[in-house]
Amino acid sequence: MENGRLNNLRNLKELLANGQIIHFEKFSEDEISAMLDSRDSVEFEADWLRVFHSVEKFAE
Repeated sequence: MENGRLNNLRNLKELLANGQIIHFEKFSEDEISAMLDSRDSVEFEADWLRVFHSVEKFAE
C-alpha cells in the first residue's frame, strides 16, 4: 500500500478510535478500496476474531 493510502488508513483508525464523525467524501474511491482491502491483513483478522468470539458468547 502506498504511503498516502497507509496514512489515510491510520487517520481513519484514529477518527474511529476518537468517536469522531467520518466524512467519507474526503477519501477517494481508491483510498476507500484500499481501506476495505486492509481487512485481509493478519492484524485485522486477529482483532475481528477476538471481538466476534466475545460477542458470540452473548448470543448463546
